[in-house]
Amino acid sequence: MLKYFKSNAIISASTLSLLIISFLKGKFSAVYLGAEGIGIFSNIAQFQMTLFSLVSMGLNYAVLKYAQKETKENLEISDLLTHCFLIELFFFLIIIIFGLPFISFFSNALFTDTRWSLILVFVVISIPFLSFSHLLNITFISRQLYPTYSRVMIVSNISFLIIFASLVLIFELKGALLSCAITPIASFILSTFFLKRSLKDIKILPILKNTFTFTISPLILKKLLSYSWTFGLSNGFVFISSSVIRYLIIHKLGAAQNGYFHGLTVISTLLTTFISNSLWSQFYVDIGNTKNSGERKLEILNALKYCIWLFMPCFFVLSLFSHTLVMLLFTKDFLTISSLLPIQFVIDFIFICTNVFGFSLVAQGHLKMMLLMTFVKETGIIIGSFLIVPTHGLPGILSVLLFGQSFFFISCLAWYMSYNRFWFSREVIFFLAYSLSLISIFIFIPNNTFYYIVGIIIWLLMCPKKDLFLFFTKFLDIFRRISILRNERIT
Repeated sequence: MLKYFKSNAIISASTLSLLIISFLKGKFSAVYLGAEGIGIFSNIAQFQMTLFSLVSMGLNYAVLKYAQKETKENLEISDLLTHCFLIELFFFLIIIIFGLPFISFFSNALFTDTRWSLILVFVVISIPFLSFSHLLNITFISRQLYPTYSRVMIVSNISFLIIFASLVLIFELKGALLSCAITPIASFILSTFFLKRSLKDIKILPILKNTFTFTISPLILKKLLSYSWTFGLSNGFVFISSSVIRYLIIHKLGAAQNGYFHGLTVISTLLTTFISNSLWSQFYVDIGNTKNSGERKLEILNALKYCIWLFMPCFFVLSLFSHTLVMLLFTKDFLTISSLLPIQFVIDFIFICTNVFGFSLVAQGHLKMMLLMTFVKETGIIIGSFLIVPTHGLPGILSVLLFGQSFFFISCLAWYMSYNRFWFSREVIFFLAYSLSLISIFIFIPNNTFYYIVGIIIWLLMCPKKDLFLFFTKFLDIFRRISILRNERIT
């Protein structure tokens, strides 16, 4: 469990920068764009990420798998990047050919207005830069260059904020939309710069030359696609479902309500990203290298305890100061979402625990089963949204998402347990059950400082005492070591 805290402590520098940048960006957007402007801006950002998921086809996971030096199936990163670039260019051309003729339709669906069609074209053109930069960044993770990855993310986040703020001040809402097309190009340039400095054996120009001259190996193409296609489709289902939800909100409830929904999404993303850093950087690698069911079970139980230990304090603090959090990130117009945060936090808790079993199933090669469960979940969410959004608004959407995420968690857990004959230890069952129960209770309790303090005390009294002591002593030791390393670099 402690190694997840160590990797998270290193990568969380980038998460902290993302938190600060998101705060500044959210505040800036709320002041200069308002809830309605944020609702429109968030739709084009969601559209961009949907296209990105369809173009990237989950190749990031393939690079993470095959670029590790210690694995038996390792491949040269240069060859991997060349073939990944080529695959992404192929899917991008398909989108260009079949999507651009309908750009006015997409503009009307996203904004209920066709005047933003030209900006959508620019956003579509920027997709290869976005997908290429993600591939370059994942190479740092594959080589466990976590400090370099953190530096890339910090510099990128600061650059994105400068670009976004400058364009908004000059062009207002149009500038915010244009930033979605410009930041991927800046991201690619920055990733290339850091890659050249940190991994000198990788030359980006020869990689691009081989890509555009179609210098390919059928064997590598087969390896990449056979592993990544399920990720690509799964991510595509998720982003398409999210796009449908936003389409329904903006058409049935208005752009302002979509802005409020985006506010919930921002807080949720910051929380889950902070906690999940070690799941995709450390746990995903370790679970794939386990040699038997005993090692695998130990990794899963430690990862679950790590998630709960990190999530619960965050939950109590964010819930206790929910009004302050919303006012800091946005404006008083967004205070209505503070009453919805407890439901969102329950969804986030289940989502994070689901990732543990989801990553484990993927590492064992159950890709088609994961794809099937994702398809069923997202289809249910889409159908439920069509039925509930017009009558119940944002609370109805969160209810649908809660049901969908709970189904996904139960499905992943049931399949994993049946296939691996896995069962929890009593300690972990109790820890998971009462933590989830305590979070769920706060959905129905008024936002009151006394209740949250009592909840914290109850949770601390009931959690495993050995882990509690280990958590605090080792967590302090981790930051002590980080400060020592930082001082050594300075001297």
